[in-house]
Amino acid sequence: MTITVKQLAELLQVKRNTIYRWLEIGELPQPFRVGRSVRWLDTTIATWLAERQEDATTSTQ
Repeated sequence: MTITVKQLAELLQVKRNTIYRWLEIGELPQPFRVGRSVRWLDTTIATWLAERQEDATTSTQ
């Protein structure tokens, strides 16, 4: 399954502009394009979120 910019913004509770800014600075995994649309695999985002959670847990210990 794929995730759109709008869906990712809703999931992360940020604005779409934030998603594009994070892409520019390399904060998000690179998406792929379907025509003119930007998409991520749901597994890619799940892995990215798990890594961020792990990093947050490690840094607070």
